[in-house]
Amino acid sequence: MISKVIVFLALGTVAVAQSVNDASLQDIKATSGRTYAVAQFNMPAVQVWLPRLTNSAYATEEFSKPRLLDVKGQPVEYELQRGLYDQDKWENEVRFQPKGEPVRIIGTVHVRYPTHLRLARNEDPKEKLTEPAMFAKLPVVFVEQWKEVEISYDLPVLPKLPQSEIGSEPDLPKRITDTPGGKVVVTLKQ
Repeated sequence: MISKVIVFLALGTVAVAQSVNDASLQDIKATSGRTYAVAQFNMPAVQVWLPRLTNSAYATEEFSKPRLLDVKGQPVEYELQRGLYDQDKWENEVRFQPKGEPVRIIGTVHVRYPTHLRLARNEDPKEKLTEPAMFAKLPVVFVEQWKEVEISYDLPVLPKLPQSEIGSEPDLPKRITDTPGGKVVVTLKQ
Protein backbone atom coordinates (compact mmCIF):
# COMPACT_ATOMS: atom_id res chain seq x y z
CA MET A 1 0.00 0.00 0.00
CA ILE A 2 1.25 3.44 -0.83
CA SER A 3 0.58 6.14 1.71
CA LYS A 4 0.77 9.80 0.78
CA VAL A 5 1.48 12.61 3.15
CA ILE A 6 0.83 16.11 1.88
CA VAL A 7 3.35 18.61 3.18
CA PHE A 8 2.49 22.29 2.89
CA LEU A 9 5.45 24.61 2.60
CA ALA A 10 5.53 28.15 3.94
CA LEU A 11 5.25 29.61 0.45
CA GLY A 12 2.03 27.76 -0.23
CA THR A 13 3.50 25.21 -2.63
CA VAL A 14 2.79 21.53 -2.14
CA ALA A 15 5.18 18.57 -2.27
CA VAL A 16 4.25 14.94 -1.86
CA ALA A 17 6.32 12.59 0.30
CA GLN A 18 5.53 8.95 -0.28
CA SER A 19 6.28 5.61 1.28
CA VAL A 20 6.66 2.72 -1.12
CA ASN A 21 6.19 -0.92 -0.15
CA ASP A 22 7.83 -4.06 -1.56
CA ALA A 23 4.83 -4.93 -3.75
CA SER A 24 5.27 -1.69 -5.69
CA LEU A 25 8.96 -2.43 -6.20
CA GLN A 26 8.15 -5.94 -7.49
CA ASP A 27 6.21 -4.18 -10.29
CA ILE A 28 9.38 -2.60 -11.72
CA LYS A 29 9.63 -3.73 -15.36
CA ALA A 30 12.47 -4.17 -17.81
CA THR A 31 11.33 -4.31 -21.44
CA SER A 32 12.83 -4.41 -24.88
CA GLY A 33 12.29 -1.35 -27.06
CA ARG A 34 13.44 0.74 -30.00
CA THR A 35 14.34 4.41 -29.90
CA TYR A 36 12.27 7.00 -31.74
CA ALA A 37 14.67 9.96 -31.51
CA VAL A 38 16.05 11.13 -34.85
CA ALA A 39 19.75 10.70 -33.94
CA GLN A 40 19.29 7.22 -32.43
CA PHE A 41 16.27 6.07 -34.43
CA ASN A 42 15.66 2.32 -34.37
CA MET A 43 18.51 1.48 -32.01
CA PRO A 44 17.62 -1.51 -29.78
CA ALA A 45 17.06 -0.49 -26.16
CA VAL A 46 16.38 -1.91 -22.72
CA GLN A 47 13.88 0.22 -20.83
CA VAL A 48 13.43 0.15 -17.05
CA TRP A 49 10.00 1.29 -15.87
CA LEU A 50 9.85 2.44 -12.25
CA PRO A 51 6.72 2.84 -10.10
CA ARG A 52 4.63 5.83 -11.18
CA LEU A 53 5.52 7.79 -8.06
CA THR A 54 7.54 10.91 -7.25
CA ASN A 55 10.09 8.72 -5.41
CA SER A 56 11.20 7.27 -8.75
CA ALA A 57 12.83 10.59 -9.73
CA TYR A 58 15.29 10.06 -6.84
CA ALA A 59 16.17 6.44 -7.68
CA THR A 60 19.45 5.48 -9.33
CA GLU A 61 19.86 2.79 -11.97
CA GLU A 62 23.16 1.07 -12.69
CA PHE A 63 23.15 -1.06 -15.84
CA SER A 64 25.73 -3.86 -15.98
CA LYS A 65 27.47 -4.39 -19.32
CA PRO A 66 24.80 -6.32 -21.26
CA ARG A 67 25.48 -9.12 -23.72
CA LEU A 68 23.97 -8.93 -27.20
CA LEU A 69 23.66 -12.24 -29.03
CA ASP A 70 22.98 -13.03 -32.67
CA VAL A 71 20.73 -15.79 -34.03
CA LYS A 72 23.53 -18.37 -33.53
CA GLY A 73 24.08 -17.30 -29.88
CA GLN A 74 27.35 -15.55 -30.72
CA PRO A 75 28.22 -12.19 -29.10
CA VAL A 76 27.51 -9.02 -31.09
CA GLU A 77 29.77 -6.03 -30.45
CA TYR A 78 28.10 -2.69 -29.77
CA GLU A 79 28.47 0.83 -28.49
CA LEU A 80 26.37 1.61 -25.43
CA GLN A 81 24.47 4.87 -24.93
CA ARG A 82 22.94 5.73 -21.59
CA GLY A 83 19.56 7.45 -21.61
CA LEU A 84 18.28 9.97 -19.09
CA TYR A 85 15.46 9.35 -16.65
CA ASP A 86 12.15 10.56 -18.13
CA GLN A 87 9.95 11.80 -15.30
CA ASP A 88 6.87 11.92 -17.53
CA LYS A 89 7.19 8.17 -18.24
CA TRP A 90 8.97 7.01 -15.02
CA GLU A 91 11.45 5.31 -17.36
CA ASN A 92 15.17 5.08 -18.04
CA GLU A 93 16.98 3.17 -20.75
CA VAL A 94 20.20 2.08 -22.35
CA ARG A 95 20.50 2.06 -26.14
CA PHE A 96 22.75 -0.09 -28.30
CA GLN A 97 24.47 0.72 -31.57
CA PRO A 98 25.22 -2.86 -32.64
CA LYS A 99 27.92 -3.90 -35.12
CA GLY A 100 25.78 -6.82 -36.30
CA GLU A 101 22.23 -8.14 -35.98
CA PRO A 102 21.44 -9.02 -32.36
CA VAL A 103 18.34 -11.04 -31.53
CA ARG A 104 18.69 -11.09 -27.68
CA ILE A 105 19.89 -8.74 -24.96
CA ILE A 106 20.94 -10.21 -21.60
CA GLY A 107 21.99 -8.27 -18.52
CA THR A 108 21.17 -6.86 -15.10
CA VAL A 109 20.17 -3.52 -13.66
CA HIS A 110 20.77 -2.50 -10.06
CA VAL A 111 18.19 0.01 -8.80
CA ARG A 112 18.66 1.92 -5.56
CA TYR A 113 15.14 3.03 -4.73
CA PRO A 114 14.09 5.54 -2.03
CA THR A 115 11.18 3.87 -0.23
CA HIS A 116 10.77 6.58 2.43
CA LEU A 117 11.63 10.20 1.78
CA ARG A 118 10.73 13.63 3.09
CA LEU A 119 11.48 17.21 2.21
CA ALA A 120 14.93 18.39 3.25
CA ARG A 121 15.22 20.48 6.40
CA ASN A 122 17.83 23.11 7.23
CA GLU A 123 19.31 20.88 9.95
CA ASP A 124 19.85 17.92 7.57
CA PRO A 125 23.53 17.31 6.70
CA LYS A 126 24.09 18.43 3.09
CA GLU A 127 25.91 15.18 2.21
CA LYS A 128 22.79 13.18 3.17
CA LEU A 129 20.46 15.06 0.80
CA THR A 130 19.31 13.61 -2.51
CA GLU A 131 18.67 15.59 -5.68
CA PRO A 132 16.11 14.47 -8.26
CA ALA A 133 17.09 13.14 -11.67
CA MET A 134 18.31 15.64 -14.24
CA PHE A 135 15.47 17.80 -15.64
CA ALA A 136 13.02 16.67 -12.92
CA LYS A 137 11.53 19.81 -11.40
CA LEU A 138 11.38 18.50 -7.84
CA PRO A 139 12.91 19.63 -4.54
CA VAL A 140 15.93 18.17 -2.78
CA VAL A 141 14.84 15.50 -0.27
CA PHE A 142 16.15 13.53 2.68
CA VAL A 143 15.81 9.79 2.05
CA GLU A 144 15.00 7.94 5.25
CA GLN A 145 15.15 4.46 3.72
CA TRP A 146 16.57 2.96 0.52
CA LYS A 147 15.81 -0.45 -0.97
CA GLU A 148 18.13 -2.30 -3.34
CA VAL A 149 16.46 -3.98 -6.33
CA GLU A 150 18.24 -6.31 -8.77
CA ILE A 151 16.65 -6.88 -12.18
CA SER A 152 17.97 -9.62 -14.48
CA TYR A 153 16.68 -9.71 -18.02
CA ASP A 154 16.91 -11.86 -21.13
CA LEU A 155 14.95 -10.02 -23.82
CA PRO A 156 14.38 -10.42 -27.53
CA VAL A 157 15.35 -7.49 -29.75
CA LEU A 158 12.16 -5.97 -31.16
CA PRO A 159 11.66 -5.65 -34.93
CA LYS A 160 12.68 -2.34 -36.47
CA LEU A 161 10.16 0.48 -36.60
CA PRO A 162 8.93 1.86 -39.93
CA GLN A 163 10.75 5.00 -41.12
CA SER A 164 7.47 6.92 -40.79
CA GLU A 165 7.87 6.69 -36.98
CA ILE A 166 11.15 8.65 -36.90
CA GLY A 167 11.03 11.46 -34.34
CA SER A 168 7.59 10.49 -33.05
CA GLU A 169 6.98 9.35 -29.52
CA PRO A 170 4.31 6.77 -28.69
CA ASP A 171 1.78 7.52 -25.98
CA LEU A 172 2.56 6.18 -22.55
CA PRO A 173 0.57 2.98 -22.08
CA LYS A 174 -1.75 2.81 -19.07
CA ARG A 175 0.05 -0.35 -18.02
CA ILE A 176 3.56 -1.51 -18.92
CA THR A 177 3.49 -5.10 -20.13
CA ASP A 178 6.24 -7.70 -20.33
CA THR A 179 8.09 -8.15 -23.61
CA PRO A 180 6.77 -11.32 -25.32
CA GLY A 181 9.51 -13.98 -25.36
CA GLY A 182 11.46 -12.22 -22.62
CA LYS A 183 12.36 -13.27 -19.11
CA VAL A 184 12.73 -10.72 -16.32
CA VAL A 185 13.39 -11.44 -12.64
CA VAL A 186 13.04 -8.68 -10.03
CA THR A 187 14.74 -9.40 -6.70
CA LEU A 188 14.47 -7.17 -3.63
CA LYS A 189 17.62 -7.07 -1.51
CA GLN A 190 17.61 -6.46 2.25
